[in-house]
Amino acid sequence: MLAPQMEENILKVVNRWKSWSQLTEFAMLRHGYGISGVWEVRYPKDRAECRFGSEIPENCVYIGGLWDLTGRFEYILPETAYLRILEKALSERKLKKQARSIAILRTELNTEKYSATR
Repeated sequence: MLAPQMEENILKVVNRWKSWSQLTEFAMLRHGYGISGVWEVRYPKDRAECRFGSEIPENCVYIGGLWDLTGRFEYILPETAYLRILEKALSERKLKKQARSIAILRTELNTEKYSATR
């Protein structure tokens, strides 16, 4: 479970993108988006480094944002946590097909992770 402020900040980044179908596609492809250094979601395969210099671990995403005078935030979190937030945002907008696609992806990733530890 993520802290409420963290989830709120991640939703700010998600809400900056204009196309919900593109967000779904990016998640399915595990491809980042945003404006580097301003607000962004990055995956390990994007070959992006976080501002603080560490690489993004496998099965994680980097999410960063800079908002007016309210400051900057940067997180590295499990991809499944990001997908849960994206799925929730899609569901709230009644985008059932996209939300279902993200739910399936999240389940598959959780299953892969479980299988890898056995």
